[in-house]
Amino acid sequence: LLSIYFSLIGAFSLQQLIEPITAPLRPSGPPTLYGKELNIPMMGPVDLRFTVLELACWAIALPITALYFNTKHWMLNNMIGIAFCIKGIETLSLGSFKVGVILLSGLFFYDIFWVFGTD
Repeated sequence: LLSIYFSLIGAFSLQQLIEPITAPLRPSGPPTLYGKELNIPMMGPVDLRFTVLELACWAIALPITALYFNTKHWMLNNMIGIAFCIKGIETLSLGSFKVGVILLSGLFFYDIFWVFGTD
């Protein structure tokens, strides 16, 4: 179950990481959207529209995560982990230097525990 979750979230992270790299390939003007918007009861509208470029990014990200799911290779794990880190840094906003020091100190001791405190 955890591997499925990691692979699914990893695919989203990789797709969002690849998309800015392919931005120069985007044609000028408004993008053509394919798909449709669904109205799911008890949830509301869900936008399932995408561009051709987003579909191409998914075509790169999904095989990587499927290969990771089947092999658990360390290099694929690192690729997905780097995508997680970059997306986390993009979304994290520190209010002050003090908050950053507290966060990094906590991560430092967390890392020491998992490296030296476990078998």
